[in-house]
Amino acid sequence: MMWQRLHFALAAWRPAPVAGPLETLGKPGSHERRISGLCGGRMRFDGDGPVFAAPLVIIAFTNRSGSNLLAEYVAQAGRAARAGEMLNADTVERRGASAEEGGLPGYITRLEAEKAGPGRSLALKASWAQLAMLIRGNIPSMFPGTVLLHVERADLLRQAVSFRLAQQSGRWTSRHSGGRAPKAEVIPPEAVLRTVTGLQQANLRIRLIAEAAGLGRWPVSYEAMSADPAGHLPPVLQAAGLAAPDWRPDTPRLEKQAGPENAALVEAVLAAVRERL
Repeated sequence: MMWQRLHFALAAWRPAPVAGPLETLGKPGSHERRISGLCGGRMRFDGDGPVFAAPLVIIAFTNRSGSNLLAEYVAQAGRAARAGEMLNADTVERRGASAEEGGLPGYITRLEAEKAGPGRSLALKASWAQLAMLIRGNIPSMFPGTVLLHVERADLLRQAVSFRLAQQSGRWTSRHSGGRAPKAEVIPPEAVLRTVTGLQQANLRIRLIAEAAGLGRWPVSYEAMSADPAGHLPPVLQAAGLAAPDWRPDTPRLEKQAGPENAALVEAVLAAVRERL
């Protein structure tokens, strides 16, 4: 009888609707909406041919996937500037982008002059929504090519835990001081698992955008980059045209942040999973 009741319960259950990739890709994110307002709606490049000599480098990332570490290694290789989150609306506002400057294309032109320098590529970090903004704005056409490095973390549970603790404490890298001490016990396991789902969806959107836009996507593994940078990174960056054949990475300045609170929150999530099972 118990299995019969379970069968009827499952037959009556319907999952809550989830927005699919096509629906979400068509909706500008919060950064894009704010940037469009700052730029007076001038978001698209409609000029002829490339404006710059070196390719655009984009590090596509999800939060806590190792994008800052990869940006450091790319800068070490010497063919691209260090990538930063220059597509965040707060940064765009602080740097004074406007319609008079030429909107988003004008902002990119200024970044290229200030950040890249002669003989180097401009490098930008981009979430899936920011990558979509660049594609909608035809920004890659300003460059002779685009190199998309997609850094991914295989262990999404620990990535989600890292994100939730960083969000709580305000300490986003090992170089950040101050903030609050993270407390794993106040973060519900369900919140962590919702973050896992969001990370999965974000990585899928990056892949879809890259393929639909015809961009070459170079995957970078966070785990391999952390454990064996000299073995993992040179082949990827050399194939992408961002490193010389003899380049080898130096010791990075950034350090891992995971500590006892990370382990405690991972165990709390796994305990909740075991209880449900």
